Amino acid sequence: MDIIQTINDLQQKPEQVRRRILALSVATCMIIIVGAWVMVESRRIGEGAISAAAKPAALESSSSPFALLKATFGDATKLFQNTFGADTN
Repeated sequence: MDIIQTINDLQQKPEQVRRRILALSVATCMIIIVGAWVMVESRRIGEGAISAAAKPAALESSSSPFALLKATFGDATKLFQNTFGADTN
């Protein structure tokens, strides 16, 4: 069965059934995303990538959301480079 036929079949179902399918689809996607996030964060915490000693002094004195976002992306970029950068020989 192709995707167009599946969409047409869903459009023919009653609204209550379509809402139930939508809710289950959204819940499934959220579970997958949250599960992936938890696995990544637990790995980062387990490796010691997030520690009190590793926090920059700027973060401790600044409560700006943009500073926190910049530091988070900086940490993620460094972790990505450390993980995958060594294999590019």
